[in-house]
Amino acid sequence: MHHIIGLDAGTNSTGFAVFDQENNLLDYGVDTFPMGNEVDKNGTEISRNGQRRVYRGIRRNRFRYHLRRSHLADKILKPIGMRPDSQEVVTATWNAPCWPTNLTGFGSFSKNSTPIF
Repeated sequence: MHHIIGLDAGTNSTGFAVFDQENNLLDYGVDTFPMGNEVDKNGTEISRNGQRRVYRGIRRNRFRYHLRRSHLADKILKPIGMRPDSQEVVTATWNAPCWPTNLTGFGSFSKNSTPIF
């Protein structure tokens, strides 16, 4: 007892049919794949691969940004003396206050002083 199986592999579904030796149809069916797209809140469809592509592009852009920054620091700023050589200087500069702590050079302000514009 031999059977003939016919398969149809499509992009969104697979189909099958089973025949006996006299070409009588015994069974058939279709299996539809789940939707491969995700719908965002605006109603536009984005494929799962498209979403991965977006994240991959973000990673590449971030890597290229850091590559440009390190190239600027190592190849351009360091030879002309605008980048410190040691990490201690970088750490001390980073931890320094962003505003002046000694305001004697700016004069004294009081409630009675008239601002000059």
